[in-house]
Amino acid sequence: MTQRIVYDDVANEYLQVENGVDGFLNSPLVSFDDAILPMVKHIENLDIAVHRAKQNWNKTSSRLNADECQAIYLYTIEMQTDSVYTIINRYLRANDTFPARPWFPYMKLLYTALEKLPSHVGSVWRGVNRDIRVNYKRGAIISWWAFTSCTAKLAVIKDFLADKGKSTIFMIECLNGKNISKYSSISREDEILLQPGIKLEVVDNALDLSGLRIVHLREIATKSRAMTAHKQTSSKTAAVSTDKHKIQKEIANQCSSNKAAVPKAIRTFSQANENDYNRLKSLLFYGLDTERTKTSCPHCSTKIDLSPEYKEGTQLVCHSCKKTFIELTCVHCNELNSWKHPHRREGEVRTCWNCKKQFQYLNCPHCTAPYIWKRANYVQGQKVSCWNCRKQYQHLNCPNCSHANFSTAADYTEGQKIGCAACKKPFQHINCPHCTKENFWKNADRVVGVKTPCFHCGKSFQVVNCPHCQKPNHWRQLDYKQGLTVTCCNCRKKFQHINCPHCLTAAYFSNTDNEQSRLFACRSCQHRLHHVICPDCNSQNFLQSTSLLGLAFVTCAHCSSSFLNTF
Repeated sequence: MTQRIVYDDVANEYLQVENGVDGFLNSPLVSFDDAILPMVKHIENLDIAVHRAKQNWNKTSSRLNADECQAIYLYTIEMQTDSVYTIINRYLRANDTFPARPWFPYMKLLYTALEKLPSHVGSVWRGVNRDIRVNYKRGAIISWWAFTSCTAKLAVIKDFLADKGKSTIFMIECLNGKNISKYSSISREDEILLQPGIKLEVVDNALDLSGLRIVHLREIATKSRAMTAHKQTSSKTAAVSTDKHKIQKEIANQCSSNKAAVPKAIRTFSQANENDYNRLKSLLFYGLDTERTKTSCPHCSTKIDLSPEYKEGTQLVCHSCKKTFIELTCVHCNELNSWKHPHRREGEVRTCWNCKKQFQYLNCPHCTAPYIWKRANYVQGQKVSCWNCRKQYQHLNCPNCSHANFSTAADYTEGQKIGCAACKKPFQHINCPHCTKENFWKNADRVVGVKTPCFHCGKSFQVVNCPHCQKPNHWRQLDYKQGLTVTCCNCRKKFQHINCPHCLTAAYFSNTDNEQSRLFACRSCQHRLHHVICPDCNSQNFLQSTSLLGLAFVTCAHCSSSFLNTF
C-alpha cells in the first residue's frame, strides 16, 4: 500500500471547522491538459508522470471521462521528489490560499471526479508515525482540509508504521469515502479517499489495541463548508462539462422570469451560433453581458450604438464629442466601469469604481472569449489557455504605442526582440524575478546578462536566454559571469555567452567549446578579441591583441593585478 495512508504531515492538519482552503471549488472546470499547465514549473519531471497518466488511465470507466480518470491517476503516482498529492495537500493543510492558486484547476478537476464515484460507507484506517492524540479531544468536532488517503484493512497500516509504540492510528467511520482503486496507479490496493472539508467527531482517543494507540473518529453527515461551496457552484460545473445546448438551456432557465433578457438565439436553440455560445459562457461564468447594443459617452452623455463586433475593453470613440473612452464590467460586482482616458491598455490592472476591487481582463485572439483574473495576478508574456476554445496565446502591450500584440502560437519567449504590429517599432520585455512585474525596453536595446534594476521594485537581476531552448535564465543574486559555462534551468543543456565590448552584441556558444582566452570574432562588428576572467577580482577582461600565443602576463583592467594566462 502506498505510504499516503501513513503520512506524517497529517499531524499538521488544520483542525478548525470554519476555516480551510476551499477556493478551488469556485474555479472553472477545465480539461486535464489545462489543469496541469500552472503546475509544470512547480514539480520536477511532472511531464513524465503526466505521460504515465495519459497512457494508463482507466479507459473502461463508465462513470468518469478521460480527464477525470487521468486526474485521479496522476494524484496516486509516487515521484522521486515531491509528488502531486504531497504538494496539494500541503497547501490545503496550511490554510493559505495564495500559494495554492496555481493548483486550483487541478484540485477542482480531482474533486469533481471523486464526487462522481459511489460513496464508501464503513470503517477506514489511517496512520501517523507520531503520537498526536493530544490534538484530538474526546467530543471535539474537527475538519480535515486535505485529500485524505485511507485503507479498509488495518493490517496494511501496521506494516507501514515505523514505531508502533509511538504512532497513532485513526479509525474513521466514514459516510462519503471514495474507493479509487480502479483509477489508481496501484490498482491492486483498496485506497479510500476522503474529500477536503470532511467534518469529524472525536468519539474516543484512548483506545489501545495490542500496543497501538487508536483515535476513533466518526464522519458527521452535515454538509461541510467545502460541500456547500460545491453545491453553490454546481450549475457552473455542469455547464462546463456538457455540450453547448445544455449550456444554453441553463442560461435560458436562469432568465426564464425575464424573457426580454434571453437572447433570441437561446429561445430557438437550433439557430444558436458560435457567438451566442461564447456570450452564454461569459454570462454563466462572469455575469458579463458581451452583447450590449448601446452605451453612453462618459464625457458628454451622448447615446452610442455598439457594433456587433464590439468587445468590452476596446477603445470607443464618441461620434459627438470625438473623445475616446473604455468600458469594462467588474467581475466582482457586475457594475459597468468607464475610463475617460484612452491610454488604458488591454490586460492592465483595473480598479472598479463601485467595489474598489481590482481585476484584469483579456479577450482571446482566437475566439474573442473573455479571460478574467479576479485577483489581478496576470503578468504579460505568460501563456494563457482559453477556457472556451482551449487554444493558447500570449499577450504584450507595445511600450511605444500601447497596442496589444498577441502571439497566437504561444511561442514567445522573454527577452527576444519583437516588432509591434501597429507602430512597427521593436521592443523587448522581461518579467522581474523578484516582483514578477513587466520591464520593457522601447528600443529593444537590452544588453544580455548585465545587471538590470527592475523598473518597479528597484531590485537588480540578470537574464540570459538559452541558445538551445530560447527560455530565459534568471540570476537574482547577480552572480552570473560572462564566459562561464552554465546549465539552462529549463532544458538542462550547457552553454556560454559573451557580450562584445565594442557593440554589445551577444555571442552564444551552445556547445560550450569557447574556452577562456580563445580568440573569437564578433558576428556583428567583426572585431576579434580574447576574453579572460581575472582570478583575483573575478572581473571580465577583453584583450584586442590577436598575436597572443602561449603563456603571457595579463594586467586586470579592474583591480590592476597581473596574472599568468595561457593563450
